[in-house]
Amino acid sequence: MEFEMLGISKKVTISKDDTVIIDGAGQKKSMEKRCEQIKSAIELSTSDYDKEKLQERLAKISGGVAEKHV
Repeated sequence: MEFEMLGISKKVTISKDDTVIIDGAGQKKSMEKRCEQIKSAIELSTSDYDKEKLQERLAKISGGVAEKHV
């Protein structure tokens, strides 16, 4: 990950187990491209588990919620 890939947010809450970023500002075009990549991966996947995890990821991104484990 490069520094330029990082965005901005209004608030970040960090605990022992989680990091929550509130009001993050991502680039819409990049997010749309990633959604299309995930949709393609769902269609190509033969694993029900992988499909479920990809669908969860897609829902989080398209719904404005994303997780990044650091």
